[in-house]
Amino acid sequence: MVGRESFLIGYGATSARMLGYLDVDVVTGDAERQRGVHSRGARQRAARVVLFALALVAMLPAVAAARTKLVQYHGYRLAVPASWPVYRLAADPTTCVRFNRHAVYLGDPSSEQRCPAHAAGRTEAILIEPLSGSAAGATGSGDGGVLPSGGDLARVALPARGVVVTATWAATPGVIERALGRRLHASAAIGAGRAPRASAAAKSPVGRTAVAGATFTGLGFDSCAAPSPAALQAWTASPFRAFGIYVGGAEVACAQPNLTAAYVAQATADGWNLIPTYVGLQAPGNGCSCAAIKPADAAAEGTAAAQDAVVHAQALGIGSGSPIYYDMEAYAVTAKDTAAVRTFLAAWTTQLHAAGYVSGVYGSSDSVIADLAAVDGTGYVEPDDLWIANWNNEESTADPNVPATDWADNQRIHQYRGGHNDDYGKVKLNIDTDYVDGSVAGSGGQTITGPAPAPVLSVSPASNGNIAIHASWDGETGITAWQILAGNSATGVVPFGSPNGGGQSRTITVHSQFSYYGVQAIGASGTALGSSVAIPTPPHLAIFGRSIFVPPHGLAGVPVGCYVLGGCNVVTTLTAGSTVVAQTGADPIGAGSGGIAFFKLSSAGRKLLAEAASRRLAVRVTETDNSGATGGAGAGTGGQPTVAPASATLELVPYTTSGPAAAHSLTDAPAVRVVSGTEFVYVDSVGGVLTDCMATIPCNVTTKLWHGHTTLAQTGEQQIGAGELGYISFKLTPAGRELLQTASGNQLTAHLRMTDDGAGSGGQVVLVGYH
Repeated sequence: MVGRESFLIGYGATSARMLGYLDVDVVTGDAERQRGVHSRGARQRAARVVLFALALVAMLPAVAAARTKLVQYHGYRLAVPASWPVYRLAADPTTCVRFNRHAVYLGDPSSEQRCPAHAAGRTEAILIEPLSGSAAGATGSGDGGVLPSGGDLARVALPARGVVVTATWAATPGVIERALGRRLHASAAIGAGRAPRASAAAKSPVGRTAVAGATFTGLGFDSCAAPSPAALQAWTASPFRAFGIYVGGAEVACAQPNLTAAYVAQATADGWNLIPTYVGLQAPGNGCSCAAIKPADAAAEGTAAAQDAVVHAQALGIGSGSPIYYDMEAYAVTAKDTAAVRTFLAAWTTQLHAAGYVSGVYGSSDSVIADLAAVDGTGYVEPDDLWIANWNNEESTADPNVPATDWADNQRIHQYRGGHNDDYGKVKLNIDTDYVDGSVAGSGGQTITGPAPAPVLSVSPASNGNIAIHASWDGETGITAWQILAGNSATGVVPFGSPNGGGQSRTITVHSQFSYYGVQAIGASGTALGSSVAIPTPPHLAIFGRSIFVPPHGLAGVPVGCYVLGGCNVVTTLTAGSTVVAQTGADPIGAGSGGIAFFKLSSAGRKLLAEAASRRLAVRVTETDNSGATGGAGAGTGGQPTVAPASATLELVPYTTSGPAAAHSLTDAPAVRVVSGTEFVYVDSVGGVLTDCMATIPCNVTTKLWHGHTTLAQTGEQQIGAGELGYISFKLTPAGRELLQTASGNQLTAHLRMTDDGAGSGGQVVLVGYH
């Protein structure tokens, strides 16, 4: 499910290996491979990349029709787009069968499939199962047309071929029709204004209600696919005693091979409390590319969805008195969306009550939850319970968008942490975690005490570019090390650097810039005990270096890093004691990168520098962002982020040159950029090249400077943190020192080459001496 901070979906957590090609023939061409470039060196080309991607998406239907490959399974043959991966489920039972990605799945979905915590929506995908397997109860006969199954899904048994075919589609059903060689005749989507017909699969196999409603207080989790019975048995060692199950809906993305009436009865008998969830039509402005509510039909669609949900719940033995939570994914809060969602959910609640069920609604705190809370007490037909998605890591049901007096009688669930892996009893699941104080299907229970379910962390940027990561895990013992996780998306964090010291809490300083950080607790055996949710880095500024070189006219610059989505407009202020010696207007710095913020010393500042002891003047430099941008990984949805000013004490260092300015030219590598074409060298021959590491890992840079045939300087590897500015230091050779000392006007042109992992940048620069 999608939490407050996450409007987007698309997990990509399951391996995209092509499985089982022994039985797959490519008819026309191989699928093209695309290789992603994960380097900040492409930032300036981002707009063109987006436009290209949009154009590519628009072309996909035509490409799919033109390029196909033949897939064979148990004698059944079909032609699918050449770019679709084919997964042979017997070869990898952990493959998650998901209908929200283009794919062909061959075989029975495994009870041990490893699915992401959440995936919603449907697109063009095909599952082919053996008729003798778990799909034997499918509808259909002979090789007739595909039979309707509700929504954009069709399922048919083909006894003559020994298979059952399940197909889903969204925008391009023609792809499925061409693949199967027959026309689709699926019924209208559930919620189109009529009551659904109970399919053979939905008819209850039990003669009595197996599970009743209850109230539970304690920890819970939810995942895209119901865990296997073995996983549930292993997880009795966990602090959880409740979990969510998807009982139905046209936008359920993951196959549910475990979910049967017998499974539900056994789980509740073993003490588990269930949170039945239904995911159907979504808001017109939904963020999951799901089928949408038609505003004019919203009431009829809400009624039909509730009727269908009751059919599916009863098929699983979940009887009256139990809750069913409607999964309303995050959406853009507009008058149109709010009105459609409220009308739909009022009808949903009314129909569930008529059938004797408790009505619940799951969704983002900032969209559906806020929209429902805003009309509470006005006569609107509210749901009985709320399931609030707000990933703030707080184990409580309090929420800023829901008054404390509303839904206050054991009527809330709080999904406080998004998708992550947890491991209990040597069984790993990808889950969202919840604090439950509301209606469930099961036996109820009391609060479970024990260690917190996972580590937590805070991320604190400093003005010098360092990031302080504070990791802790209350109640957990045996942590021998902490591993930092880092990346530029909430779902893309990976181990970064080496593990650090252990204990229940630890503060670690990172010298790199990433949009998201997480932590992983490591045990004595080297295995992961648990991982935190990835949290965004607050938008911030940074000041790099210790010196600012100032010519006689006073025009100079400060190396500044901007880590605010949308970029910065920085205002620079320099003070010497109580005297303001420079102040500027706004200077643009690109997002997620470094640049030079230029200023000019006042006459008072130039005088102070000229009279300073040892020709050095300490100044306090303050950089303030006045862009008012609402971006940044740490931005909330309710307004602009607060970007704290960055302040540092630096030294002003004077230098002089004469004659025409020497020419310089620079060329960037994908990961390394030379920020300035002027490199300053002290009298002892030590200098530095201001460099920007634009990679997603630290840059290990080697440098060479030469003039004509004379080598001026050559270095070993020096490291600059990912996303940071830094100085690569060098020392001139004796010949280089002599050339600089005799250079006309104190300017020596030099060729520069900086190399990181084989890629080079540089060009022609100017060396300038100072004392």
